[in-house]
Amino acid sequence: MSVRWNRSEGPRAPLLDVMAASPRLRVLHASGEYDLVTPAGPPAYQIEQLEPDLKKRFTVRVYEGGHSFYLDRASRLRFMQDGAELIEAATRATRAPAGVP
Repeated sequence: MSVRWNRSEGPRAPLLDVMAASPRLRVLHASGEYDLVTPAGPPAYQIEQLEPDLKKRFTVRVYEGGHSFYLDRASRLRFMQDGAELIEAATRATRAPAGVP
């Protein structure tokens, strides 16, 4: 972990700087419901406070389980599906229109 990491800033920096430079970037925020290390609530709240155009670029998902929610098979499969959907949506948005090389 970087000593420069300021937890109070949440997604406001430096992620928002990257998102400003990459307007098509989307973010999947994944948390375990019972995660005591990195709880889902604070980041989800901070994302809700963002301006609408930026907020719509975030997907927040909470899965059954704790910090390693992906150890649960059902949670892992849902996480994989959510990740696949995010990637599919991103690639669909970047594809050239029909007839354009």
